[in-house]
Amino acid sequence: MIEHDHQYARGWLLPTALCLLAVGCQHAVRIQVPTDGSYKSPVTALTVKFHPEFKPGTFNAYLSGQMITDLFQPAPAPNGVSTATIIYPPNYMDFQYNNNKQLLMVHGEFTTPVFYLFGIPTRFTRDSSEFSPPYVRVFRGRTSFDSDLTLKERETIAATAFVVEAPKERLVVTITGHPLVSLNDQPAGQNIQVVIERNDRRADFTVRGIQTGGEIFRIRAIATGYSSGVGGGRVLQNQ
Repeated sequence: MIEHDHQYARGWLLPTALCLLAVGCQHAVRIQVPTDGSYKSPVTALTVKFHPEFKPGTFNAYLSGQMITDLFQPAPAPNGVSTATIIYPPNYMDFQYNNNKQLLMVHGEFTTPVFYLFGIPTRFTRDSSEFSPPYVRVFRGRTSFDSDLTLKERETIAATAFVVEAPKERLVVTITGHPLVSLNDQPAGQNIQVVIERNDRRADFTVRGIQTGGEIFRIRAIATGYSSGVGGGRVLQNQ
């Protein structure tokens, strides 16, 4: 699915480039933010511009394989601009998706036909952006870069939500719970929130083993505008 999405996006880049060089071209839908590239600051908004002859009701949008059409507000309209914010719950960007190369793809139709000049289309009905937002990861302890949180039943370990670039404002991070563990002594399975202070890069919390089991538990760190990293492991029997 991931490779198919990226091949699909790359497949129409050459026609678009030829169109721009030869005759100039129009897009029924055009991504304004984010553009291609890596970002140190949070990517908090996805913004799309609509052509004056955009056909209402034809817009759809996917972020890294997940449909996010309904997140765009106001409703897409000719000559309008719509914006989506990826807010948890339930939405987030996954750090593990294609090595954190998130892919925004949008599509929309024109109310009038698409014309060709010398075999080159002069109008396009889709656009894409491949971007890498900053990320928040989950690590064991305060000084490691180890995402393995394996521990024993009734054992408590320290863990950290970590970002590479210190935020300019306080960053609230949701740590998702799992039934096999307790976070910060809360009931097993309950989410918690931690805060990375401005000019800091980490926030500490605890993980306590509650119940052994064959499955691997995973907890996820989620913050608005950031890709979400995962830590996890097994709860082992305490002998």
